[in-house]
Amino acid sequence: MNKVKNWLALLFGKRIFKTGLSVFITATICELLNWPVLFAIIAAIVTIEPTVNASIQKGKIRLPAAAMGAGVAMFFDFALGQTPISYALAAVITILLCHKFRWDDAIIVATLTAVNMIAITENDFFVSFITRVGTTSVGIITSVIVNFFVLPPNFMGQISKAKINLMSDTKALVDKIISFQLDQKGNLEDLEKTLSSLQKRVSHTIKLIDYQKEEYRYHRFKKTEYKLLKNLQTKMNLLDKINHHVADLLYLTSEHQCIQKNDKDVLKKAWRDIALYFDWQQKNGEKTYEIHQNISALFYILHRQIDVEKTEDYMDKSSSIAYELLAIHSLICKKSFFKPTETS
Repeated sequence: MNKVKNWLALLFGKRIFKTGLSVFITATICELLNWPVLFAIIAAIVTIEPTVNASIQKGKIRLPAAAMGAGVAMFFDFALGQTPISYALAAVITILLCHKFRWDDAIIVATLTAVNMIAITENDFFVSFITRVGTTSVGIITSVIVNFFVLPPNFMGQISKAKINLMSDTKALVDKIISFQLDQKGNLEDLEKTLSSLQKRVSHTIKLIDYQKEEYRYHRFKKTEYKLLKNLQTKMNLLDKINHHVADLLYLTSEHQCIQKNDKDVLKKAWRDIALYFDWQQKNGEKTYEIHQNISALFYILHRQIDVEKTEDYMDKSSSIAYELLAIHSLICKKSFFKPTETS
């Protein structure tokens, strides 16, 4: 049975497979109870979330919101009948109440419940209300259970792979930015697109780490797994900070200011030293790199800037690049960046 589940998950994707399974189970339960399946299926579909915790938290909101929508619908159906004004008022009042109670994640379910109930309710309003609440509950509870037990979300593989790719892509981007700033090679618009994509990928990976931490609240895990996740979180947070400096490096003012050849050589050599850390992958916790003397030359450029009389807050292009490279170097050399990320 597990092999079949895994095969189907690979074919369709975990979340799609679990949504289909939730809908099937929900519809089956409703048919056995002779309840209409529409509201139950809607609730089942929207309750499958990336994590079990998200399903539970949003389910806790959607259930009372759907009940409220059903109650609003029954009120206007009773007062005004199945008229256009009943649909409009039921939808508007349901949305306003959801906003009032801060149930924004449940607006769609509650509003669909409200307008559909007016359309299909005939006589006994109380029985219809109870039935709709029951079917919605079945959909929500079924999806939470499926999300918990069937192919529980696990993002560790994605996170580890993303970390390696992001390190490599950050290095490649800085390579291009250095060439752009020092040799006027490349296109600013293309670099901006690459940077924007990189920042989004970093943010997405950090979100996956948060999702995985939520999963550990509901599933058993090894201590080594949690340490690995914390280590990856530290690395990604540092990489996020590094990318802020990469952005500053790209958007330096005085873009066309002439830089002396000696400064260019120092900046390029210093970046080559820093870039080694981006290529570094620790397997046994023993491999390290010593800071090259060219890094010290960056401080010379900064100190030289201080000694030159300039207008207040002014920094020439060489000094600006040196400052950003030193900031990147400071972050990439933090000890937390060099803890092993693979369990033995």
